[in-house]
Amino acid sequence: MVQKILSGYKKLFGGLFKILALFAVCAGFGCLLVYPLWLFATTKPRTYTAVVFCAFALAAVLFAAGKIRSKLHGATAEERRKKRAAFALGAAKTAVVILGVCVACALVLNGMRLAALVTAAAAVVLYGLCAFGAKNN
Repeated sequence: MVQKILSGYKKLFGGLFKILALFAVCAGFGCLLVYPLWLFATTKPRTYTAVVFCAFALAAVLFAAGKIRSKLHGATAEERRKKRAAFALGAAKTAVVILGVCVACALVLNGMRLAALVTAAAAVVLYGLCAFGAKNN
């Protein structure tokens, strides 16, 4: 009976130890990753911003290139032309939305609310032209 009780406690404390060990490993790796990034961001904020922007831009370009390549693989010349046009239209719609929001936010943060409203309205109109006015064939 004592052996059974000790076995139960061994399982209980073994599980708790595994949880604590996993927590310690995660916290250690988190510190190893986060501390250098935090230090870089606080000591050289402009450089950090440029590096992060370039990393995200590179990731977006690689993602888009992979999508384009997979869509065009094994297609005829006519299908490729149509798929390129559809991709360009989708990219234009995405760019209009992202740029419209970014420019409007920047204008609001600089105190130019009326210009931000005009920019947001122009972005909505441009998106409508891209989404509904362009030929989708």
